[in-house]
Parts: sequence; C-alpha cells; structure tokens
Amino acid sequence: MLRKEFLDFNPIRLLHRLIFDLKVVFLSVFTNRDNSVWLIGENRGEAVGDNGVWFYRYCREKAKDVSVYFVINKNSAFRRVFLKDKNCLVYGSLRHALIFHTARVVLFTHTIRDVSTVEMFSVFGRRKFKVYLHHGVLGYKKLNKKYLKNLRYVDLFTIGMPHEFEIAKNEMGVDPDKLQVTGYARFDNLFSKPEESIGSRVVSVMLTHRNYLSGKLKGSSYLQSVNLFLDSARLHGVLEKYDVVLYFILHKEVDRERIFFSSGSGRVRVFKNEEVVVSEVIKISDFLITDYSSVAWDFFYLKKPVIFFNLDSDSYLQDSGCYVNIVESQLGGVVNNVDDLIECIEHQFGAAPNHKAIYEVDSASKNGESCKNIYDLIIERNKTF
Repeated sequence: MLRKEFLDFNPIRLLHRLIFDLKVVFLSVFTNRDNSVWLIGENRGEAVGDNGVWFYRYCREKAKDVSVYFVINKNSAFRRVFLKDKNCLVYGSLRHALIFHTARVVLFTHTIRDVSTVEMFSVFGRRKFKVYLHHGVLGYKKLNKKYLKNLRYVDLFTIGMPHEFEIAKNEMGVDPDKLQVTGYARFDNLFSKPEESIGSRVVSVMLTHRNYLSGKLKGSSYLQSVNLFLDSARLHGVLEKYDVVLYFILHKEVDRERIFFSSGSGRVRVFKNEEVVVSEVIKISDFLITDYSSVAWDFFYLKKPVIFFNLDSDSYLQDSGCYVNIVESQLGGVVNNVDDLIECIEHQFGAAPNHKAIYEVDSASKNGESCKNIYDLIIERNKTF
C-alpha cells in the first residue's frame, strides 16, 4: 500500500519519483560508492540561496580532494545560473540518480527530499554520511514534523550559534554528539559586495509561513492586514518621500499564493521566494520587517535594524510555538498594527531612527569561516563513520 505522503502528490510528480527510484535501483547494480563524492541539495532544488548552495560554492573553489555536486530542479528560476556548471545536476535525472547512489556524503538543508526520494534514501542512505545543514536559526519557530522526521537519518547536525545547541538537544532531542556549532555557510557571503544595486534605499519585508493558514489564506484577517499595509497610500507616500523601495518576499511555502498579495505602488515589489536570492536582498537592505522568521538573525549578524510586525501572536504561538520567549527575544522594534508599522518605517528613514542595530550576534560565523568549519568537520567525522 502506498504511503500517505505518496498520495499527497499529483500523479505526474508521483510518476517522476517512481522513475527516479527505478534509476537508482538499476544503477546500484553497476556502480560502487566513492568516498570522494559529495551531493548537496536544498529546498528540493526549487530555490537557491541557503546554506547548501554557499557550501557548494566553497567546496567547488577550495576543496580539491572531493568531487561535490549540487541538485537543481529543471523548472527552477535559478537553473540558468548553473547552466555551465557540469557538477550541477537536474533533479530526477539519470546523472542525479547516479551521483546519489555513488556519493559517500550527502548534505541537505530542509529534508532528505533535497537530495533523493524518501524511499531511495531509506534503502541506500544507510551507509552514507548524512549532514543536515540546518537552514534557519533555531528560536522563533519550532520545527514542524516534516523536518523533525529527518533527524533520525542525520549523522551530523550543523548549527550557527551557541544558544541553538541547547534548543536542539533539550527541545528537539538531537543527540549532542551529532550537534556542532560551525556557523552558517550563508553567513560567509553576507559581507561580500552585492552583485547589483537598485539605486534606492531598500526595506525588506519577510514574513514566515503560518501552518494554520494553509489552504485558508484567502479571506483571512491576516491577509487583509498585510494587503492593507502593502496598498496603504500613507506607506506609498513615505516610500516616495525618502526614495525607498519595499521588497515584500514571500516564504517559499506561500509562493503558490502570490496572486493574493497586491499593491498599487511601483515602489512596493512583491516577489516569490524562488524569484530572488535572499542573501543578495539582505545585503542591499537598510533594515528588515519580519514577524517570527529566523532571517532576523541574518540582519542582526550584519548589525542592521529589525522591526517585528506581530499581527497574530496568539494564533501563531498556539499553532507553531517558539523555542524562546518571544517577547524577550524580539530584539528591535515591535509593532502590532499597520499604522504603527508605517510610522516606524518613516522614523527609520527620518533624522532620528527609532530602532538601531543593538544586538551583537554570538555566532561561530564571526570569523567568516563557517564553510571551512563545516568542511573540516565532515572530513574528520567521515574518516571514522
């Protein structure tokens, strides 16, 4: 009998998974594992910009003793970036199946489906060294079940900050021997020069996904409040006055609901998550507006201000929950309605900003060597695996 997660997919996606599984099984008869082959995936190959791709780029440039590969979805908007990269694999292709079976080390940022189907990972993943490049700083949002299920596969769980060690060990039940504070690979890139500038000041809005609104976003009071903000004439006036562009970037789980978000101003730009490289947006942003997203820590790391827009604290905490005290840990301005949020934005670009970057991040990334830390640790642990 097929599992429930199989039945949740549409028939075409299910067929693609079955074809991939058959490829792996077939290739397993004729190929052997290679200790020097590493396979990296993130976001099921659909989006690029997290710890996986930055660690991949580090390995391609610096790691001469391993052959590292990265998986990208053929329909991803970022596939064009990798067209000339022979080590970039199309998800589900014969080469992907071959490298998955051959690889000794596999690394993923979200779930094992970043690099394989669940079925093939269960069969052929046992003898691989499995690294979870955790994608977000632990604290504001508890990991949901689909992420927690992956912990049983993991041989190494990398995190960025000391406070996360206690959360992962005590709240999530991760074996402390598998935990390592290495820093986040993507943080190494944050101090590099932006690839491009738009010529205006930028404020970024990145709100997290709400499980309780899955399939119920349309008509919700949450959506009404967000659109009231995006389409506010007062907001548009502030942006125009200070020559500011507002980037509203959807969480990847909300990309398919892009149609519900709108604004009547050219200074408000709404993006699907898969349409931008978030790290590049962070670098050109003056400050961040978020709610419970761990992207706040990326801004803290750069000593940039953060304003927390808490629309639905009670519903969010009841549904998702936090590992930390949300009141004490939201280190910046905290507002609960659209009018106060717009007032904060105006003050930030005025003569006397309300909220400055006051938080010094205690991170293993501060030396800019997170990727090196991760690489050295994998080399060391893989020897005894």
